[in-house]
Amino acid sequence: MARLLNGSVDEVRECTLTAFKLMRELDGLLPVPELEPDEPKRVFVSYSWDDQAHKDWVRQLAERLQQAGLETHLDQWFMRAGKSAALFMEQGLRQADSILCILTPEYARKANDRDSPSGTGYEQQIITGQMLSRLNRRNVIPLLRNGAE
Repeated sequence: MARLLNGSVDEVRECTLTAFKLMRELDGLLPVPELEPDEPKRVFVSYSWDDQAHKDWVRQLAERLQQAGLETHLDQWFMRAGKSAALFMEQGLRQADSILCILTPEYARKANDRDSPSGTGYEQQIITGQMLSRLNRRNVIPLLRNGAE
């Protein structure tokens, strides 16, 4: 290190000790920038209930997102008998910082089928409305799990 700074080891040591002394003197006087947000980022997971294996895969992914510090909204955790699925979707999508769409052929079919509405179709209507109104336009993250489209 001394060679890099063109000084002796003793000179570098002295500069380092002076820098630490000055930092201690300033401690508490200067604001410390926040390195992490106060609240965890909220992620809403949109997917179709293709089969049990797919639901399990989505749940495992959501668990990993939670472990990474993201507040993850997954219907499997929050929906219970007597709760409004529509309200869960509306609130979750509106409050989300990001929307993770797990794409499969079944997801595409349900999202595009306006004659037989499903939870996936309803979520897509809300997401499309947000995108068209330029609300949260950049927060939709598509993840292609199965299929070509």
